Amino acid sequence: MPVTQHELTAAAISSLPRDKLIHELLHFEGAVRLDFTEEFLARLSDERLRHILLAACIHGHPRRLPSAGDLQPPTSSLSS
Repeated sequence: MPVTQHELTAAAISSLPRDKLIHELLHFEGAVRLDFTEEFLARLSDERLRHILLAACIHGHPRRLPSAGDLQPPTSSLSS
């Protein structure tokens, strides 16, 4: 089964460190306008930051995807 763009985006977001998550949210460019302050984002958990960024990418039609450029589709850890 081929990997979807949403799965690639989720995988890219899951690997981002906290500072990069905040940067991506503060500089998100898409159909959805995000208006967060750095202070507000700093109080959120990493999981909440990832959730917001993934939702923005899925529903906000970003002009670019966060750090997904060289991401390869996930491979199964099970051997054939």
